[in-house]
Amino acid sequence: KIPGADYGILLSEFTNVERTPVRGNAWDPGAAQVIFLVRDIDQIDAALKRSGVSTLSASAKPVAISPPAGRTRALFARDADGYILGFEQSSPVSSSPAGNIIGAKIRLVVGDSEKAARFYRDSFGFQINTSSEFVNDPGLMMALGREQGRFKVSRGSVPGSTATLELYEFAGITRSPLRSRIPDPGAPAFAIFVVSVDDLLVKLAANGIPMVSVEGKPFRPAGRNAFVRDPDGLAFELVQAR
Repeated sequence: KIPGADYGILLSEFTNVERTPVRGNAWDPGAAQVIFLVRDIDQIDAALKRSGVSTLSASAKPVAISPPAGRTRALFARDADGYILGFEQSSPVSSSPAGNIIGAKIRLVVGDSEKAARFYRDSFGFQINTSSEFVNDPGLMMALGREQGRFKVSRGSVPGSTATLELYEFAGITRSPLRSRIPDPGAPAFAIFVVSVDDLLVKLAANGIPMVSVEGKPFRPAGRNAFVRDPDGLAFELVQAR
């Protein structure tokens, strides 16, 4: 579980199956990152350097960015499997937990904001507020390791959770859709809990969203589960508790 959030991270390692490491860019459609909100980003930077982890920015240090909540600093780095993690310095509130990490948000990179938002609204009931304007934030692009590029951000929430969801669409930069399989090291995937996997699969199939699970059937590791993909190829696991 992530401090300050009501969701967590699951690290999965697959064996006895072909695996191809995934190493996409932070601006490629289908990419996804968890952005950790921290009290002291310099502390994070120092810890990464002690571990031999390089940040994506050419300056190799936190970079000033301009998010909607105000100017702050951020850095991005890859873990051992190539998955990109983000860190943003954030001011704690009275309910913030002790420690440096005080929250998180989920960032999904999409090829078409309107199409992606419609998928998440219609399929899962996510509340997404779309943006039609591309903005320039040289600081964020520098933090991602690029000197140019624009983006627009659509934001929303996940029903039954305090999770903040951000849909980023980039422009003015070469984008290559990220294609991966679920067992591949570094491949992003998200799990959401649903009331009925079967009912949701019927709804998704009617909208042209097929299941990617073997033989087109839900599986049962601890309940009733199935995998589908969003319009940009990002894998979502639908989890029905027992």
